[in-house]
Amino acid sequence: MRSRPSVFAATLRARAVRVLAPACFLALAACAGPGGARPLPVATVVVENHSGYAWRVEFLSPDNRSVSPRASADLAPREIKNLALPPGTYRVRSAVVDAAATPAADVNLELRAGRSYVWPLGTLLSAESPGP
Repeated sequence: MRSRPSVFAATLRARAVRVLAPACFLALAACAGPGGARPLPVATVVVENHSGYAWRVEFLSPDNRSVSPRASADLAPREIKNLALPPGTYRVRSAVVDAAATPAADVNLELRAGRSYVWPLGTLLSAESPGP
């Protein structure tokens, strides 16, 4: 004949469930946490200003539908900036900030994930700084 489990065994089983269930939940949550997330692939663009002028560089959508740039950088004279951009095709517009006579130059560019690019800026203007 089988005997019924004692009250002590039932209490012990209930305590084990109360302790082990949260511990298992925390262990599973730790496995799925942010440590397992992979970083998004990016392309690195180093924008180098080799002139004595301030520049503005904008990375636009290539189809001309969007007026706002996907990324932009304002560079002081002789400044270097690093940009991390999602891979894809861009229309790059660069222009000297204070020189109204200098038109902006647009160039199409394909950026690939994991690659690094250098975007040098320079000018043939005769004065080192804009003004009279």
